[in-house]
Amino acid sequence: MPTPSTQLAEDLPAAHKALLGIALATLLAAVLGLLNIGLATVRDRTRELTIRRATGATRSVRRRPARPVILGLLTAVLTVSGTCAAVTLLVPLLIDPASALHRRLPDRGRTRRRRHRPPSAASFRPSSPPV
Repeated sequence: MPTPSTQLAEDLPAAHKALLGIALATLLAAVLGLLNIGLATVRDRTRELTIRRATGATRSVRRRPARPVILGLLTAVLTVSGTCAAVTLLVPLLIDPASALHRRLPDRGRTRRRRHRPPSAASFRPSSPPV
């Protein structure tokens, strides 16, 4: 019996596999670009602090608010997560619009359930006669 991952690999046509590979390569390039920007920012900030320390700046002058760094990280996280969400929602529409729009969501147990009724005395039948 094939596993779900091998069955999925067999079901996907070559064009879909190529698109998936391109999407993964693009995502990897984006992540590497963000890491590069972060490392460059750290390097520049370190150089700036070194220059300030060498010129005799006091600790309060050397300290700079971390707001730009926090905003940069927040922007990066929101950009990557938004891109992933958009790809997750739009790729099925591009591959097969009809099935993506008419896909039923799984039932999460919200249907009405029957109550368990204990058996009545009239319906009770012993399996063997009393001794």
